[in-house]
Amino acid sequence: METAVTAIITPAPSDRPDGGGAVAGLPSFLDGTQHLVQSCQGCGMHVVLLGSTSLLAKASRWELKAPLQLAPIQEAHPAQWLSSALRAGVQVSAQASGWVLLPSGLTPPRPHTLTQLRQALRQHLLVYPSHGGRVGMPMGFGQELFSELIRLNSDRELLRLMNRYPAQPLELDDPTVLMQAWEHLFPQVGPIPPATTTRDPLRG
Repeated sequence: METAVTAIITPAPSDRPDGGGAVAGLPSFLDGTQHLVQSCQGCGMHVVLLGSTSLLAKASRWELKAPLQLAPIQEAHPAQWLSSALRAGVQVSAQASGWVLLPSGLTPPRPHTLTQLRQALRQHLLVYPSHGGRVGMPMGFGQELFSELIRLNSDRELLRLMNRYPAQPLELDDPTVLMQAWEHLFPQVGPIPPATTTRDPLRG
C-alpha cells in the first residue's frame, strides 16, 4: 500500500507568533493554521505541524478528522529556517511517499492545487505550482530525495539541491499560490531554479 504524501506546515520567519516575528494576533494565526491543516488532510495528506511548544500545545486541542503529528522545532537563523523546517519535517515522517512544504499563516491553496501537487509527486522529484507563468508555493519533494533532505544545513544548500534536479511546474488556475511566492517568503535564498519539464533522472 502506497504511503501518503506528508504536508509539512511551519511558521515562516515573518509570521511566527512567539519568537522573532509578529502577526496580527495569535488567535487569527492559529485559525489560519488550523484551516491549512484541514485543507491538507481533506486532500489526502498526512500533516506534520512544526512550531514552538506553546503553539503545539494549542494545536493539540484542535478537533480534526484525522490525526495531526506535532513536532517542536528550534528557532533558526533566517538563512536556515526553510531548510531546518524541511529537514525536521522529513525526519519525523520518514515513511512518507513525498513531502509538501507549506509556510503557515497565509491563504491556503485551493484543494485542487494540493491534490495535483500530491499526485505529481508520484512522477517527479520536485514539483511546484505556477500561475500565469509565475512561480508559487508550496514546493513538493519526492521520497527519493530523503537522504539529501535530512542532511540540509542551510537554505543555500537547499537551492543547490533544487538546481541539481529538474522541477516540474504545474500551471494552475489558483492565484493564491502567488501569495506564498518563494522570493517573497525567503528572499535570502534567491530565485527558484528555472522550470523544466525534463523527465526526472531517478524515475526513468
